[in-house]
Amino acid sequence: MVKKKPQSKRKTLADKHKVERKVRDHKKKLRKEAKKMGAASHRKGIKKDIGIPNLWPFKEELLQSLERKKAKVEEEKERQKEARRRELEKRRKSDTPMSIASLSRDVLARTMAYERTHNDEEEEEEEEERERERE
Repeated sequence: MVKKKPQSKRKTLADKHKVERKVRDHKKKLRKEAKKMGAASHRKGIKKDIGIPNLWPFKEELLQSLERKKAKVEEEKERQKEARRRELEKRRKSDTPMSIASLSRDVLARTMAYERTHNDEEEEEEEEERERERE
């Protein structure tokens, strides 16, 4: 018995474009329907804050307490902002030298440290070469 070849999954370009067109038309239809529903569907999830009714007992006290809470939160934000600003200034001052004199001292100290380490490495290499020559 002869085994049949499996059918190819290749599609013609006409079929491919036909499917793409149908998908595009379907998505267009969905967008159009959503646009028609538009205002009604968007307002469904949003609830309007009606505030405090005028006949509410102790309305003034409630409003004052809400105002105090709001002011307290705002003050705390300002305090944190100021603390962050001071911390940033402190870091900037500690990271950068303040004057040319301190900058030059820093450069000299770094140069001396580099020369010490660099000279030590050169001396070690010279000693190794001398030992090799002796052998």
